Amino acid sequence: MELAISQRDTDILLKERNLLKTEVLEKYRLSGQIAQTTLKYVIELINNSYHLGKRSQPFSAAEICLLGDSLMSSLLQNAYKNSSIREKGIAQPVTLDVNDIVIGYAPEIDDGVNLYFQPGDIVSIGLGCQIDGYTSNVSHTLVIYPQGVQDGETGDLKPTGPLLGSSADAICAAHI
Repeated sequence: MELAISQRDTDILLKERNLLKTEVLEKYRLSGQIAQTTLKYVIELINNSYHLGKRSQPFSAAEICLLGDSLMSSLLQNAYKNSSIREKGIAQPVTLDVNDIVIGYAPEIDDGVNLYFQPGDIVSIGLGCQIDGYTSNVSHTLVIYPQGVQDGETGDLKPTGPLLGSSADAICAAHI
């Protein structure tokens, strides 16, 4: 059985779409930059809230997801403003996978459930954006460690000690 595809569609799909032209590479590069910038921002939010104690009340998972999605949307709006881009947007909203219990967790602010991270939690951040269908997805895993003590000489916040237990063993095994 053969598919009935016109020669014109075949040429577009097999010849034009699969070429890595300069404009295609630029779309991939820019979507990757936006995704990476958003990932760094989300990691900074978590570090400032939980590790460094720069906020009196840490951000909840819903607030972190909302702030990350807002930044990604604003960066995408500024990309290719005066161009013939057909579509651009969020391919995967900011999701937080916590301790292998919750996967693809992207809560809304009005859900009424505020998830806050605890020391020892393993959090995987995932997100992605696309420009004209050229998608960049990124992810990063980090451990929520307890706030440390301030070093007298440098003034830096130092962890109280290494993370121990089954979570630490799993991370070390995955790293090795």
